[in-house]
Amino acid sequence: MFSDGTTLYVVGSGYNNATNRTEALMWSRPLAPACRPDLTTTAIPGSPGYGTPNGTLNNDDFFYYLAEFAAGNLAVCDLTSTAVAGAPGYGVPNGVLNNDDFFYYLTLFAAGC
Repeated sequence: MFSDGTTLYVVGSGYNNATNRTEALMWSRPLAPACRPDLTTTAIPGSPGYGTPNGTLNNDDFFYYLAEFAAGNLAVCDLTSTAVAGAPGYGVPNGVLNNDDFFYYLTLFAAGC
């Protein structure tokens, strides 16, 4: 196992019945950021650090999310299926951007890091 801080890597080997041989395997999985609502260094588009977390949660992160939400950026803003804590789909992206995603981000932001 190895982690570069953003991705976890697991290596090993396994027997492939289709090829009748032992083969190398590698699984990788992105790690959750240390501070999930930390999304950017600056809220000014085009500036260095725009869209790159910096370990600090502040108003730049909120305004970055707001701008990306208004732009319909699913990759950044689709965070949940429902904003009701404990309900099925809470914290699970569903490919739809709506008020649940916005209020879920507000909950993350208010909780801090």
